[in-house]
Amino acid sequence: MMKSLILIAITIIAGTMAMSIKTDDDSCPFPSQLKPKYDFSWKSKSGEWQNLTATTAYMMLALSWSPTYCATLSQANRDKEFQCMPSNGFGLIVHGLWPQAAKAPNVRAHPRNCRDEAQLNATFVKRFFCIMPSEDLMQGEWEKHGTCYYNQPMDYYMITEKIYQALRIPTNNVMTSSSAVVIKDAFLTLNSPALFASAVQIDMSGRKDNGKEEDVCVCNKTRACHSDSTAKDAVWTMERNTEEIIEPEHGVLPNGALFLRLALDTPVAKVGKLLSEVWKIPEPRLIMSFIGGAKYFTLSDRLESNFINGIIEVALKSDAWLITNGYNVGIVQLVGQAINKVKLTKLNQHITAIGLCKYGSIKDVETLIDSDKKNKQQKTKKTSERRNGGTEKKRESGQRDLEMNHSHYLMLDDGSYRFYSIKDYRTQLCVHLAKSQHETVSPVPVVTIVVEGGRDTIRNIYYDLRDNIPVVIIDGSGRVADFFKRWLLYTKEFDEASKYPPYSYEIGEIDKVTPVTAFSPTTDDTNSSKTGTHTYFRVQLDASRNTLKGIFGKYDERLKEDLDLLISHDDDSSIRKKTSPTSNNNPKDAKSDKFDAILRQVMYCLQPSVRSGIAVFNLNSDDNLSETIFRAVCKSRQKYFERKENDQNDLSEKHERNAKPPITEYAKRHYADSRQHVSRRDQNAQRSQLLQLAMDWNCIDVAKELILQNSLDNILNKEEAFLNALKKDLPQFVYEFIKLGIDPSKIFFENDAFFDDDPSSGPKNQYRKFLQRLYSNEAVNRPTTQLSAFIEAGDAGKKYICTNDDLNYVLTTLIGDYMHKLYFNSNDDELKYRASWGLIEQNIEQNQINPKNSDQPNKAKKEIAFDTIMRDLFIWAILMNHTEMAQVFLSHMK
Repeated sequence: MMKSLILIAITIIAGTMAMSIKTDDDSCPFPSQLKPKYDFSWKSKSGEWQNLTATTAYMMLALSWSPTYCATLSQANRDKEFQCMPSNGFGLIVHGLWPQAAKAPNVRAHPRNCRDEAQLNATFVKRFFCIMPSEDLMQGEWEKHGTCYYNQPMDYYMITEKIYQALRIPTNNVMTSSSAVVIKDAFLTLNSPALFASAVQIDMSGRKDNGKEEDVCVCNKTRACHSDSTAKDAVWTMERNTEEIIEPEHGVLPNGALFLRLALDTPVAKVGKLLSEVWKIPEPRLIMSFIGGAKYFTLSDRLESNFINGIIEVALKSDAWLITNGYNVGIVQLVGQAINKVKLTKLNQHITAIGLCKYGSIKDVETLIDSDKKNKQQKTKKTSERRNGGTEKKRESGQRDLEMNHSHYLMLDDGSYRFYSIKDYRTQLCVHLAKSQHETVSPVPVVTIVVEGGRDTIRNIYYDLRDNIPVVIIDGSGRVADFFKRWLLYTKEFDEASKYPPYSYEIGEIDKVTPVTAFSPTTDDTNSSKTGTHTYFRVQLDASRNTLKGIFGKYDERLKEDLDLLISHDDDSSIRKKTSPTSNNNPKDAKSDKFDAILRQVMYCLQPSVRSGIAVFNLNSDDNLSETIFRAVCKSRQKYFERKENDQNDLSEKHERNAKPPITEYAKRHYADSRQHVSRRDQNAQRSQLLQLAMDWNCIDVAKELILQNSLDNILNKEEAFLNALKKDLPQFVYEFIKLGIDPSKIFFENDAFFDDDPSSGPKNQYRKFLQRLYSNEAVNRPTTQLSAFIEAGDAGKKYICTNDDLNYVLTTLIGDYMHKLYFNSNDDELKYRASWGLIEQNIEQNQINPKNSDQPNKAKKEIAFDTIMRDLFIWAILMNHTEMAQVFLSHMK
């Protein structure tokens, strides 16, 4: 049975012939009379052949841009061709539907000329003339190709017409473009997702100039823009072919965002100072970077609701910085729309979004950054003339509009034009920003979110994992994201870390070095000047013994095929006149080298010791995105400290081996203890920081598994963490804290204030801290509780609870006058109040102790204090409308 794949091959060039193209699909001109003879015989045609043995694997629909074909004819022949008459206006027509063999080594390996058929009748020709306006072409295509799969011409042309009419054709302006990339992008945009990138081929060979633009430099600017001859060199470098601008452009864009144009080799430390000291952006508690989804990306309702909203929620809860490429396309466009929604609906909240984009790839960049409104039009015209040689151009391939909901833009410039690549600058900036705080502060967690993506996305994943930045793959978003999810499953055996070394192999690492031979330097050796007792060795390196390739040996062919299918459409760059500022004279070798480099980067990411840095979030599941991100961050931090500890141990061992005189055993133990102490301190600080994030995102399961681990000994300021859990209404965290040993009575009744009845210590209030932390003005007036309705306004019209009497009054108002007071400044005051109401004897009988003159051990006092604070916290939770929290305290009350 034939596969359902239809590969679209389009033979087109820029329109070189003035022609009015008709757009009415319902009718087309037809000649008054057809040629008397248009039958086809392959045997009489030079260069034709027959192949009856090839098996059809798929069908290829070949389309042709009619004006191009006509332009290749002489004027005399053009006048004879009906489709070339200017008044008929044929544009993109069907050239044929071709049965194709799988993995054919050459064009003759495909099925061809399978039967000799009679000439098609005029009625039949007219039926399909709109899609194929030539009787000769229609007859020839039927006999050359149609006969190899179909029995009747009607079947062949009906399916051809159906496929052609299902396609959405780009505008004439696009079809006359000189760029194959622009044409292909237009086809994919209009026909996605039914038409995928690897199924489209563009052939520009029919063009008179063969698609070349000799006046364009390798940096993608016109040569007229360069004043020297060095820019004409094939090998282009930023250092050699650009000059430094001392005062770069900076200021405020029309949307109010700050921007700076800076060189691509600007040290990330300077950029970090700019963000914190000049732009004064508040320090983040999380950095989220977004990659992928820059081209053939479509939005689903599931993606918007389950992913975008989750991202924004995480950003708001953790004061995160969002770092994107800043272009208004794909996933960045969606993030920008979500940021704009926050601006409109949450006026008191702000999201820091930094666009890290390429200056030469921003459409109308001069217009955007021009702050002088009076001269704006004049300046724009001048800069446009400098770039475009005096002619105005529309957006070209390699240009994007800025996404205008970001708060800041860093416009990186290396002198090139319409090249998106910033290499690993984003990764290095994220790494620096995470570590840029004071040495005693733990690094800010960084995570990269991958949505869809292509070749550049693979490179960025490699860059991030190489620098220990965790990556979250959004499974179900397409292309690279789905590719990695798939291959994580295929290579699941690598998850068994115990079977493999804990360290990672680099891309060029070789597993064997053979042979190794010793030799003595002679006068002919370059190192002969070195004297002494040194031994010299010759080492032969075998590049074929690549370690990563060895690990993926049994997956090699399958991985190559899958990767080639994935990134094949990204190879459009090879069709462009310049693929990159540093071009290769041999396109085939360059393509092979690029593929091999991407393949090794994929292998690096999937190897046993690195793959743990990749987490997967499935769009079609009900999983929590914040939990997936947080788990990835926690595992990355663990891995970071393990690697840091190993590096420090290795460095220490090397120091001990080289120390003279040798270090004593006592000193070794002392150094080891010191390292362990510092490492434990740093890890505890990191755990405490992550615990705050866990509470912000309410990720109790990940916190229990990777942070708390059944102990609070590794958490700094555990009491403050407990208070935050109370105020943020996190009952699961509160329950876990109490289970692990937190005693609320010690937090709120400091220094045994509950039993301190010494009058010499002056006035006191045992509930002072309790009221300050839990009944603050903000908490009392929160809209989620109706508590403020039962509080009388003060002198300034504000409602607050500052004293025990205030709280007692609220309870009396809610419950009734028969409600006795519960809150007192001291335990002695409480006993006096109870005695005055005749309640003291009942209390003594129930507790079987005399609270005022107790001779019971301290343990009993602690239990009384614990029971009391649990009662108070239960009432607080009820008043604050924290129902689940109240259940936690109720379970601990007697």
